[in-house]
Amino acid sequence: MSDTTGDASSTAARNKKVIPSPAQPYYLPLTTLQMKTVICLLALLCPLLSSCQRLTITGQVHDIQGKPITQARVTLLRTGQHHYTSPSGRFSFSHTYATDSLRISAVGYITATVTNNARGRLSIQLQPLPGGQQVTPAISSTPAIRPLTIGDTLPDITLTGLVNYKDTVIRLKDLKGKMLLFDFWETSCASCLLSLPTLDSLQKQYPDALQVITVTSITDKDRTLKVFNQRKFLNGIQLPIVIEDTLLRQLFPHTFISHVVWVDTNQVITAFTGSEYLKPTYLQQMQEHRTSHWIMKYDLPFDKKQPLTYYTGNQPVQPITDNTLFTARLPGLAEQYGFYTDSTTRQKRFYVINANILRMYYICMPDINLRFTLYPQHRQLEVSDTSLYLPTKIVNRAEWDQQHSFSYQSTWPMDTDPAVILRQFKLDIDKHFGLYGRIEKRTDTSGLERLVFVLTEC
Repeated sequence: MSDTTGDASSTAARNKKVIPSPAQPYYLPLTTLQMKTVICLLALLCPLLSSCQRLTITGQVHDIQGKPITQARVTLLRTGQHHYTSPSGRFSFSHTYATDSLRISAVGYITATVTNNARGRLSIQLQPLPGGQQVTPAISSTPAIRPLTIGDTLPDITLTGLVNYKDTVIRLKDLKGKMLLFDFWETSCASCLLSLPTLDSLQKQYPDALQVITVTSITDKDRTLKVFNQRKFLNGIQLPIVIEDTLLRQLFPHTFISHVVWVDTNQVITAFTGSEYLKPTYLQQMQEHRTSHWIMKYDLPFDKKQPLTYYTGNQPVQPITDNTLFTARLPGLAEQYGFYTDSTTRQKRFYVINANILRMYYICMPDINLRFTLYPQHRQLEVSDTSLYLPTKIVNRAEWDQQHSFSYQSTWPMDTDPAVILRQFKLDIDKHFGLYGRIEKRTDTSGLERLVFVLTEC
């Protein structure tokens, strides 16, 4: 007699599905065909994934003798972003792809296009133009290129390839007898774009006495005109635009925009300013040669490796401790802040350059998502004179910044937490200026509670 119970139980055991426990993952076996399919897909995807990998491009531009080329224009073709090479011929772009291409142009050299390599490190050699010609696609010139400064006479150069103008060529010598304004702008500069209607108004107000020429590094005519067509406040502007500029930037080198070059009726360089001087009052002062009190714009490079005292010159330094100091505004430097770690001295330096008091409080509170420097509803200034902390609309911003901007530096052990440094920065602002800045809950006019920045005098 056979044991049917045993056979039934063994059959049930064979037919029972084994469910893997959560602690033991269960993998389905792949057939040979499936394995081949996976391998093929990986082979196809690997090049695509490597091309999508973000990297930083660094490089140097040099001539056939290996000498670095300064002020060469390096353009990332995918985005149109561009940089100019440093005195050592170097440049860098971050967040690029392995397949990105660059276009490199410089006055006196043949424009080159190169493709990024997998390492992101490039050495680019430019070939000289035949016969030593000094031309660029947009501008041609015969004189040697030398940066111009106040008091220099404008050379006889011809601007070609203009857009948004009655002619495609302007010879600057033909404009003698008129005041000239060269306005350098980029689409990334909001204040530059906002000043274009003002320039257009000045041009229409003084058609016989003034010629405004705007300058941009945008390389395409259609793209340039698109900037104006897509913004209602720029519709109808009739100002000549020099596109793909390299020469004027070398004649009037600058780091920050807006940048306006003022030339008198005798074609003598009179001033370099920002857009805050673009008013009929200053144009009248220009005609009457009364510009000596203007605050001239000149851009100095800032080396964060240097201590703040390197830039102070004869300006008074106001130390708070042995490792902390405030100074007045440092001429020629743009507003900026950050940390620098010196591995040799094992010190960390925190610096703030040319910021007003309200901006300093904003810098030392990075975790508070409250843009109280921009929006009045996010601040309460309970002080006797708010003009010490905010410029009024009627004042010249450059003149206000000259009196109400300051610089700061503190030095710490290399491993100090940045949050600790910023907290001390806030205390130093309070102590040095006799103020108390903080974030509080306040009830607004509608009865709602909101966080605001509050500033009171001690």
